[in-house]
Amino acid sequence: MPKFRVKELSLIGNELVQPGTVGDYDASKYGLPAGNLEPLDEEGQALCDEYEASNTARIKALAAANATSAVGDPSEFATAVAAAIQALVASGQLQLAPARKAKAAAAVATADGTQGETLA
Repeated sequence: MPKFRVKELSLIGNELVQPGTVGDYDASKYGLPAGNLEPLDEEGQALCDEYEASNTARIKALAAANATSAVGDPSEFATAVAAAIQALVASGQLQLAPARKAKAAAAVATADGTQGETLA
C-alpha cells in the first residue's frame, strides 16, 4: 500500500488528518490522492502521476466543452450575465421589485424590548 505524508489539514474518509501525519493510503477506498498528500514511495508517486494526468485531461475536456463561454474574460462575462438577466426580465420569468418595496420592513420587538426592523 502506498505511503503518503499529509501536507495540510485534510479530510480523508471522514477523519481530519493533521499535517505531517504519515500513513498508508487506500486509493480504492478514497480515490486518487491530490496535492494535499506527498508520496513517500514509488507506488504513491505513480498514483500522484495518475491524478495529475486525469486532472489535466479533465481540464482540457472542460476547456473544449466551454470554448465559447465568456467566463474567461470578465468583461465578456459581465455582458453575458447582463444579457441573460435582460432576457429573463423581458420574458417575464424574472421580476425586479422596485427598491422602495424591497426596503419595506416590519417592526419587531427585540430581546431587550426595543423596536427593530426585519431585513427581509
